[in-house]
Amino acid sequence: MSRNARLVAGGLCCLAALAIGAGVARAEKTLRYKFKPGETIRYVMRQDMVQNVTTQDKPVKVSMTQTLDMSQKVDSVDDEGTASVTQTVERIRMTMTLPQGPGVDYDSASDKPPEGLAAKLAPILGAIVKQPIRVKITSCGTTRDMKFPEGMLEQMKKGLGPAGEMFSEDSFRQMANLAVLPEEPVVPGKTWSHQATLKNAMFGKALLDTTFRYEGEENRGGKPLEKIASTVKMQFGDKIGQANLAVKQQDNRGTIYFDNAAGRIIESTGKTRMKIEIRIGGVKLDQDIEMHIEMNLLPPGTAPESKSQ
Repeated sequence: MSRNARLVAGGLCCLAALAIGAGVARAEKTLRYKFKPGETIRYVMRQDMVQNVTTQDKPVKVSMTQTLDMSQKVDSVDDEGTASVTQTVERIRMTMTLPQGPGVDYDSASDKPPEGLAAKLAPILGAIVKQPIRVKITSCGTTRDMKFPEGMLEQMKKGLGPAGEMFSEDSFRQMANLAVLPEEPVVPGKTWSHQATLKNAMFGKALLDTTFRYEGEENRGGKPLEKIASTVKMQFGDKIGQANLAVKQQDNRGTIYFDNAAGRIIESTGKTRMKIEIRIGGVKLDQDIEMHIEMNLLPPGTAPESKSQ
């Protein structure tokens, strides 16, 4: 190869490298939530759970379905993109099947008074409905502040005993931080993580370590959305003596579809499979839990149903 040919070939290689580099740079995306003052965003979330509990070789199966209609009204947005938002659960529906006796059928929008176990759960569930919770959310989805209506948490805790400690402002704030976006731009394969600590008087601290992975762009319903996969690892620590809990097996995975142009989640799904051993005194409980959670953005202008169907 002549010197000139080598120069030409070298120049072409440099141009190719620059083109590849430019392509990588163009592939980078900065993911951000976007809020507009005055807008109201509505979601519906459905949770299906099946729990098998075995104690003294006697299996017990409990299944539950819960649906929440939620709204998010943007009150204001500062120069950094942090929004002051009023979040409200507009309606709760719950059905539960039990191995013995009648199950649970509850609807916060029903005119019919709840009966049986649903009547006992109604004060707890009813304390959530139509209660405006004011939060501040950054453009990365981090909840900086959360204020509940006076007496709301106290009413939820009533009658739950030690388990009621999970209903605290700090616990709710940390749970709200489970769909955070990274500060830096992403390319397919990029990962980031988030940690949360939830306190429970019976089992101590629950540590949740979530790893997110950007999977790239995917067309859904004719719209390009950003696909984000997540995996969650849970462990319990700081036992305080009332009970010992050990996670024997877990597989917690989820998928988020994010509209980066609109700056909001369009849909998300999560599947959980856990096997847990609980020891309380001399009693051992083996729990096998399967859970599926799905959340979907409702079309603009959609209002929650005011009555049960």
